[in-house]
Amino acid sequence: IHTITIKIQRTNPNIKAYTKDFKDTVEKVIDETKSFEAILINDDNTISEGSKSNVFFVKGERLITSLDDEVLLGVTRNKVIEVCKKNDIEVERRVIEFKELNSFDGAFITGTSNDVLPIKTIDDITYNSAENQVIMKVSKLYLKEVMKN
Repeated sequence: IHTITIKIQRTNPNIKAYTKDFKDTVEKVIDETKSFEAILINDDNTISEGSKSNVFFVKGERLITSLDDEVLLGVTRNKVIEVCKKNDIEVERRVIEFKELNSFDGAFITGTSNDVLPIKTIDDITYNSAENQVIMKVSKLYLKEVMKN
């Protein structure tokens, strides 16, 4: 998928609240750029989450995602983290700087309707996420876990 970044911050990311201005601004940018999702950039130039998803980055063999108090704690995000722990895939929760985007090996979003969805581009940065071995493994493990229930 193609994603873009947008400098906008939720008032309280842990609460799923409808904010018309936020939603209208994000939808306008997504429509104008023909993007699938917008990755939110906070006032301090850190990345928190997608406008309607959670985001993970791959660096080597580990996943990197935002701190729990910086995002809406999505069910799919939690299940991905749980599956990774069970299968010895390191998940690092930390502050992610916007300037780090060029240094990642891949990225994906998670969400109820998206499961684990590889990101091809963020703005003009291209990733080979759909063929990244860590992302492929996480996706398969997640889907296998979901099919059990």
